[in-house]
Amino acid sequence: MRASAVPNATPMPPSATLRRVTGSATALTAVSAMLGAFFILSDPIFNGLAISLIFGLAVSTLLTLLVVPLLYYAKEYRQEGKA
Repeated sequence: MRASAVPNATPMPPSATLRRVTGSATALTAVSAMLGAFFILSDPIFNGLAISLIFGLAVSTLLTLLVVPLLYYAKEYRQEGKA
C-alpha cells in the first residue's frame, strides 16, 4: 500500500474510490450529452428527439447513480439481518 500524500490521513477503501470515479464519469457523460441535445431544441423536426434524449438521460443517470446502489445496499442489509 502506498503512503498517503496527506499526513495522518485515513485511506479510503478501494470500493469507495471506484464508486466516486465511475459516478462522476457517468454524470459528466450524461450532462455533456444533455447539453448537446439542448442545441437541437429549437429545430422543429428534432425537437421531440431532443426532449426525449434529455429526459431519458436524466432519468437513466438517476437510476444508475441512486436507485441501483440503494437496491444493492438494501439487499445486503437484509442478508446481514438473516444471518
